[in-house]
Amino acid sequence: MRVLIYDTSNPDSPVTSVDYLSRKGIEVIRLTEKQLIPYEGIIPDLTTPLSQHSIEKILWRIKPSIIHLHAIRTPLLLALTSAAKRLRIPIVATLHSYKLLCPITHYVKRPEYVPCEKPYPNRHCAKCIKNIAVSQGRWLSLLGYKAYMSLIRQAYGRANVLIAISRTLHGLLKAIGYENVAYLPNPVSEIFLDSFESPLGNEYLGNKRIKIGFMGQLKDYKGVHLLPTIAERFPNLEIHVAGWGPLHDWLMEKSTQHNNLIFHGYLSRANLLSYVKSLNVVLVPSICSEACPGVVLEAFAQGKPVICFNLGGQAELVRSAKGGLLAEPFSINDLCNKIENLISDPIKAAEFGFNGRRWVEQNCSPQKIGKTLIDIYERVSSISS
Repeated sequence: MRVLIYDTSNPDSPVTSVDYLSRKGIEVIRLTEKQLIPYEGIIPDLTTPLSQHSIEKILWRIKPSIIHLHAIRTPLLLALTSAAKRLRIPIVATLHSYKLLCPITHYVKRPEYVPCEKPYPNRHCAKCIKNIAVSQGRWLSLLGYKAYMSLIRQAYGRANVLIAISRTLHGLLKAIGYENVAYLPNPVSEIFLDSFESPLGNEYLGNKRIKIGFMGQLKDYKGVHLLPTIAERFPNLEIHVAGWGPLHDWLMEKSTQHNNLIFHGYLSRANLLSYVKSLNVVLVPSICSEACPGVVLEAFAQGKPVICFNLGGQAELVRSAKGGLLAEPFSINDLCNKIENLISDPIKAAEFGFNGRRWVEQNCSPQKIGKTLIDIYERVSSISS
């Protein structure tokens, strides 16, 4: 079986479970926006406009048994799914966001910032679109969004199987009419699973300064703007931040105003592992609904308790694993209360860490995810043959 995996990541970045698939005799070919691997030279840059003929020519040359789509930009999503259907190549598509359910993908109501109850279209969608247009300083057409949502739902409707990486997302996709939906969480990198050092709970006691850490994109919807307030509220804690993004300079300036707000900038995968190991608690203050955030899984893999808002897939992971505490959505006061509760109870913090570690071992290892993927591939292949 030859599986063509398409995503938008750098070709040098690791794709967890690919090694497992290869060991099981599946030939995996990665196609990214920048490079076609190992067929280099067919098309060096997939960000340029491609005709249907060009895409079909690539697929015809590779001759994949199955195409597995991950994060993919809309123009190529439409072109690839259309070409695959014409060539009768089965499609598996993994959804990593709420893009089929929400025009702005965050699945929260704006400007109120309260959890959304219904997928698009609902009465609040126009208000959200208008709010985004004003905040970004550009005019966005409601009709344009309607056409966009229609196109991507049509494109994903061509998939033989949709993979939802959270149970919440799985249920919502079923609710809007998609039938062939499978639940499969994101896998955790083996480097995070294999280098685990069991915490004993005493790291929260004594005179050692407690370290609370954030890692991820430095964007507003990730809740980065809340970190200076937390640093001010807890002057005796170290608030560590690792990541890169539009709020980088702003956060750098804030770190000079708070001695306990420590900014690390962008970290490589190896350095990120060391960073997570050094933390006592991982903070995920996203003010949007995420699907299955890797930061939560990586924290669990290292036995670190997680604190986040009761939103989306991040809250689902914490509830399922019993691996941390959930704050009332968008309430900075309740988020700080949860931090206070956790650091004042080292035994409970250690218990959350053990629970999270056990959950990812049981549900998110590359071997388990790879085995389930093979089952999905074989089922899709048998139906299509």
